[in-house]
Amino acid sequence: MGVYKRGKFWWWAKTINGRLVRESTGMRTREKAEEVFAEVVKALAVGTYVPEDHRPVELPRPFEMVGASY
Repeated sequence: MGVYKRGKFWWWAKTINGRLVRESTGMRTREKAEEVFAEVVKALAVGTYVPEDHRPVELPRPFEMVGASY
C-alpha cells in the first residue's frame, strides 16, 4: 500500500497478517509521511510494531481522581 492524503494529514495503509491497517502519520507533507511509513515498515521487519488500537492507554488512577475532587 503506502501513504495517502486524507483531509489535511497524510495516512499510511498496509496489510499486516491479512488485515488492512490504516493510521494517520500526523504529518502534513508527503515527504515526512513517507519517513513515518518507512519507520513503520522497519518496525514490522524487526517485530516491534504495535498497531494504534493495541497501544496502552494511560488512565487516571481512581484514588487520584477522588482526591482531586476534595
